[in-house]
Amino acid sequence: MASPDAAGERSPGPSKLNGPVRALDLQGLKRDTTYFLGYQFAAVALINLWPEEDTNYENDKKVGWESWRHNVTHPKWDDDRAVVNYILHPYWGAGYYVRARERGLHGTQALLYSALLSSIFEFGAEALVENVSYQDLLVTPLLGSLLGEHVFWPLRQRILAKQEAHSTADRVLLVLTDPLAALNAGVDRVLGRGVEVSLTTPLSPLGTSLRPCEGAVPHCLSGAIRGGSKPRWGVQLRLQW
Repeated sequence: MASPDAAGERSPGPSKLNGPVRALDLQGLKRDTTYFLGYQFAAVALINLWPEEDTNYENDKKVGWESWRHNVTHPKWDDDRAVVNYILHPYWGAGYYVRARERGLHGTQALLYSALLSSIFEFGAEALVENVSYQDLLVTPLLGSLLGEHVFWPLRQRILAKQEAHSTADRVLLVLTDPLAALNAGVDRVLGRGVEVSLTTPLSPLGTSLRPCEGAVPHCLSGAIRGGSKPRWGVQLRLQW
């Protein structure tokens, strides 16, 4: 019998206390990654509101291409507080790890996915405001994956294996151990459950095979580059609802 995940969706895999409990869902993983690309900018904007001594973000620094290029080419060992480097970062690394496990990836694969999201954040939005951090690149996925595999994942399996209805505490723990699922569910509710998300990789041409929304799709938000018949290369984020 399928078990619901933290986002309220039913998983296709069997529920077992140990071992894989999810069928491989690459489309779902692609969707999670696409949403994360947007979350990182919101996260940086929120963190930027915190006192500078807690984050080392240079709030008065001009943000743009030059600041990003400097920060990604000058990584360093940061001097963030221990609670940030060794509690908050491993927590989110565990969240990335669990999201990958929920989509059917296994230990090493989930660790690599956690490292991927950590790198996206470090070399993406956060690099606009501070140097890439060696600690964050290492601690987030490594300690996070250990926390995810040995604490978060077994805890979720025990909760999901319960025959009785989940208590409020159970539901809170499911959200806390898979925060991306909860965030994704909230985005789905805002955009509508029928939202379709697609991400064109940097190795795909834009502008030659893309078409405007037609038929039953009433709304479209697209970052496509159009015009002319010559292919243009880049990343396209497309939301349809």
